[in-house]
Amino acid sequence: MNVKDIMPKSSANVTAEVLAAWKKAYPTGVFELVVNSGEFETITEEGKPPVKKPIPLYKGYMRKPTRDEMREFTSKQTDPVTYTEIVLDALWLGGDDAIKTDDEAFYSVMPQVQNVLDIKSSELKKL
Repeated sequence: MNVKDIMPKSSANVTAEVLAAWKKAYPTGVFELVVNSGEFETITEEGKPPVKKPIPLYKGYMRKPTRDEMREFTSKQTDPVTYTEIVLDALWLGGDDAIKTDDEAFYSVMPQVQNVLDIKSSELKKL
């Protein structure tokens, strides 16, 4: 099966094997988007103070874009919502589709989608 045909509609169906296949196919990066429920669970380990950890509501997976995709994305920077929709649709590998359809979940991942597009920093110095 072609890795591009692996698009689980639920994060529950994203197995270690699926993640490994994605990472092999997209060595520049595979990313997990997590939308938290707003609730927390308390994690206790012996000898350590309890820690509150957010409970995930949705998870989705996307990959790093290619140069041609970046060119396409930057030509369509009309507004942040449309831009995020375009980027998510193009780079989405699988997971909970509610991230793309539920408004609150979508708004919460907008800044994170931009982080996937961030590139390494560089400097220019006049000599």
